[in-house]
Amino acid sequence: MDTVDSHAGEADADGGDGVDGGNGSVDDNAGSGVDIDSSDPDDDAAVGDATSSESAEPVVSVASSDSVEEPQAAESAWEAEAPAEMQAEAQPNGATPPVSEIDEIGEVAEAEVAEGAAPAPAATAISATVTAAPVTAATTAVSPSRRIRIIIALVAVIAVVVAALFGTYQAGLWGGNAIPDPAGVSAGGKSGSSAKEVSKALSQQGFTPKVTVQFSREKSGTFLGYKNVHAGQHYRGTTVTVLSSQGPGVPKGTTGQSLSKAAAAVQDMGVPVAYKQVVVNGSKIKEGTVVASQPADGQPVTDPASGIKLAVAARGTGVSYDIIGTDKNAAQSQYGKLGFDVTLRPRFSAKNMLGKVVDSDPAPGTPAQGGALTLFYGIDASGMKDAVSGQYDPDSLNPMTAPVQGRYCNSKNDCVDFTKNSDGETNGVSSSEYQTPDQRWTFEDNLVFCVSGQQSACPNDSMINNLFTGNTGAFELLPLSTLTGFTCGDTYKLGREGGNCIGGKWITEGAPSDGKWSGARYDMGPLYVYFPVGADVNKVVASGYFDKQSVADAKKGKPVDTSRPFFIRRDKTLYDSSSIPITSLTTPNPFLPWGNGSSMEPVKPAPSDDTAYYLVDSASVDWDALPDVKNPPKPKNNAAADSAAKVVLKAAMQQAAGQYVYDVGTMWKSKLTVNGDGSFSGRAMRYNATGDGDTTPEHPQGTIRESRFTGRFASATKNTDGSYALQCDAGALHFEGKPGDSYVDQNTDKGMRILTVDKSEVTTGIGSCGSFTLYPKGFPVAQLGDSIRSFGGMNNLPDGSALSTPVIAGSEAKNGELFNSNVGGVFFAPQD
Repeated sequence: MDTVDSHAGEADADGGDGVDGGNGSVDDNAGSGVDIDSSDPDDDAAVGDATSSESAEPVVSVASSDSVEEPQAAESAWEAEAPAEMQAEAQPNGATPPVSEIDEIGEVAEAEVAEGAAPAPAATAISATVTAAPVTAATTAVSPSRRIRIIIALVAVIAVVVAALFGTYQAGLWGGNAIPDPAGVSAGGKSGSSAKEVSKALSQQGFTPKVTVQFSREKSGTFLGYKNVHAGQHYRGTTVTVLSSQGPGVPKGTTGQSLSKAAAAVQDMGVPVAYKQVVVNGSKIKEGTVVASQPADGQPVTDPASGIKLAVAARGTGVSYDIIGTDKNAAQSQYGKLGFDVTLRPRFSAKNMLGKVVDSDPAPGTPAQGGALTLFYGIDASGMKDAVSGQYDPDSLNPMTAPVQGRYCNSKNDCVDFTKNSDGETNGVSSSEYQTPDQRWTFEDNLVFCVSGQQSACPNDSMINNLFTGNTGAFELLPLSTLTGFTCGDTYKLGREGGNCIGGKWITEGAPSDGKWSGARYDMGPLYVYFPVGADVNKVVASGYFDKQSVADAKKGKPVDTSRPFFIRRDKTLYDSSSIPITSLTTPNPFLPWGNGSSMEPVKPAPSDDTAYYLVDSASVDWDALPDVKNPPKPKNNAAADSAAKVVLKAAMQQAAGQYVYDVGTMWKSKLTVNGDGSFSGRAMRYNATGDGDTTPEHPQGTIRESRFTGRFASATKNTDGSYALQCDAGALHFEGKPGDSYVDQNTDKGMRILTVDKSEVTTGIGSCGSFTLYPKGFPVAQLGDSIRSFGGMNNLPDGSALSTPVIAGSEAKNGELFNSNVGGVFFAPQD
């Protein structure tokens, strides 16, 4: 995995960074602006070297005044290289020139330095060489003061050369351009700069930025660092890799590693991490190996409150996780002998999993002692029509649940889950990206493949353009609500019965007899074109089903991988218009693949490796049914990250602090107190006055069953909509008293018995530390959705209003469900 250069701002020493140097590293003298490369013959002479026999320019040297030797013809370097006019001034007998002449030489050198006459170095120079000539008979003694003046002059020349080199280096005239310092570009958030702005700065410096994304605790798009270069470095290359955050997620390759290595990969993502133990019985998986994760390997975190979960292999009794990939018949026989009642059902799978177990119910890895067991095995397009015909689900309207269930992701890690709809009626399969526009999970959200919905038979006369009736092996999936749904004014309607849309208003009486509508429209809804392994993709494309230009664009890229099931998701942003007006009851919907004999607009985009959503994970893990790992890895000691997390938690708790209540009439009621430090306490209670033993002479007023608890919120993450994802600390959650303990209240609830009950009896309050969402005061009511607004005390809030108090909702407070016995529900703070 690409990592952030932890040595930003230091000299790069890895030899592959393109910086000029003998070993590819930055020279220790780089800070002076002069680069001395020991491997370059032009650089062999060091600055100030007085022993070299060669020099670009002759420099006068003088000998001591008390030593005069006989001349030797043309043996000195000075005599051989000095200009003719200087040699002519020497006395014929080799005598020393007069001191006055030597003074003139020194004065001329000083004057040239003072006037800036020293020649500037070439733009490409990378070293400075100054060589003193050896002492000969031609260089006579000079006074120490004159020698010092000459040395000073030479030092001044060197200083000019160095300054010129440093200036041209900094200007990027040699040695490469400087890598921009991210501190000087626009911020991408509190934690750092934007990768986009850093890339822009690189382009302005003449580089070609290459952005690589990786998971991190930082906000998506935040600059994480450079790869193989660092800020301020002069780089001669052209392409610079910029590391950009994708937000938290599970890095590719996490599953399959040991627990310690996998934990190290995810612990610093800024979200809660849970470690669960899954059962393995075979020899294919080593104990202590991470076999599954949520989100899946290589996928981003979609629920910050839930965070990341890792499933760790351990020996035990139950449905072994290594059942995945085994032959369906062998697995059926094996678990039948273990006391399970086994049923086989089909599911679309990758080519290498055909006929093998791809999932189970109970889920793989779940502890169990016999009972009913459903094994899902891989099929391809050849079994498509049988799989969706309903013969495997005779008591359900949802034969599609088994074949298409799973997570599907595209090349950009955008993912869609096809999961069981928890409406409690049909167990239909729904898309994670869609709810009916009024944000209610209903039967109408179920994905269907024909006009009659997910039933065992689809009438051919209403499916003229439907792929299911063909022989390509492909078929469409779309929410049932889009078959009859439309918008009247600003109101979404699931059907046309009982009224008419006139002037954008739904009226039930007095409609014009001509049947004309006004103010109504069809909006383009979700459409998934599904291709199991073995489906004839080319035939569907050749039929004109996909837009011609989209097909041409797709052919320019990598072809789709047909060894995995995938679907093409219609993208309404690619269309000029995604809605049309409804003028009468008979106006056809051009966004449907069937109905009214009309042809659907060609689908955009066309199949390619970039546009396909591939099946990533079919196997499910029942995280709630798995025990915790006994000795989980300790979190990393990241002081900066911990400090940032504390700031977010403090901000959330400042808004959350207060009294909360939840009241469901005659059922359980709960009160919750949240403190500014994240700690909380609460009481769930239910009053009984008619049950056996609830009233006695000792407590004539009846019995209050209660569960008192204390705990704290350990972390908070701010969501994009302004709400906060809260995670409860499991180790801090405690329940007061023992089930069965009681006393008669003689103070507050006089004459009542207070009976402590087990948390499993309680249907409100907090039973275990799951995830919660804090909706602060002022949060738009319309964004809550009916699933939360339906709870007591909130069901009359108008769409255009905002919350007057904060609201805390438990993870199970959705999909029309109140609570289960182990998770909290919706608490809201009363206005007083």
